[in-house]
Amino acid sequence: MLDRPIPTIEPLAPPARSIILRPGMPMLPPGIERYRVEGGQTLTVELEPGDRITVTDVDGGQVAERIALDETGRPDPGVIGERIGPSGIVPSVLGDSTASLRERLKTRGIDLSSALALRVFGNASPAGTSQSFTAERRGTLIVSAPGATMPPEDQDTATPIELRIERGTPPAKKDRLVLPDPLADPLQDIRVNRATGSGRDR
Repeated sequence: MLDRPIPTIEPLAPPARSIILRPGMPMLPPGIERYRVEGGQTLTVELEPGDRITVTDVDGGQVAERIALDETGRPDPGVIGERIGPSGIVPSVLGDSTASLRERLKTRGIDLSSALALRVFGNASPAGTSQSFTAERRGTLIVSAPGATMPPEDQDTATPIELRIERGTPPAKKDRLVLPDPLADPLQDIRVNRATGSGRDR
């Protein structure tokens, strides 16, 4: 055995970096939209009849608020098929929201000062808990992951909520992107041409 040559061990090559095979190809099929509502933030989306909505508590233990409004901006849980009385809804914490959020919603005719919300999940909800519902008519849906400033001795920081929408009638253009409201007031409006890294001010 000692007279056998010692085999040569070739060092492992570093992993090859991933490449884009089809630039611009969407990750989700047409008609499927996925949004991430960070803890303490809010997302507003437009709904059409037949849209299937799923709200998921990503990390668990996070309360989620749903505010459904009709086409006139009036709170109406029936837009998302809820058949509950006044005892099943609570005053929304968004009534004390930031001025920028109130102004953006005001342009849609929505006043959050007296908004009522449907709350789902809670402090004991496991990670990945979800609830699905279907839009019965056209309207607006506001989803929030409310959370106050966490004291040092507590463990109840606000965590993300995932919103997934399966459109009942997918958009005609497969490359159409539905963007959520901005998280802050924009400072610049720059158009970036597709598949380029250059843009120009509007």
